[in-house]
Amino acid sequence: MLIKLHIMTFTGRFCNYTCFLITDINECNDPGTHPCYGDCKNTPGSYNCTCPSGSFGDAKIENGCQHPNNSKSPSSIFIIGNIS
Repeated sequence: MLIKLHIMTFTGRFCNYTCFLITDINECNDPGTHPCYGDCKNTPGSYNCTCPSGSFGDAKIENGCQHPNNSKSPSSIFIIGNIS
């Protein structure tokens, strides 16, 4: 979970108070630290990285998304031979 915590102290004539402001960090804006080679969506405290529609795999690694027609496993196997 990545967040920034800002602490500010205000002093007035009759009281002192401290404000805590928590802001989310957009991990999608920092691909060097939070890689995404697909569709990146910032979420509160984290991010989601998915392969584009029509593909599958791990979008957090380079070349991790594969399209079904480019996958390395064959979709059809043909066996040609003689049975004696």
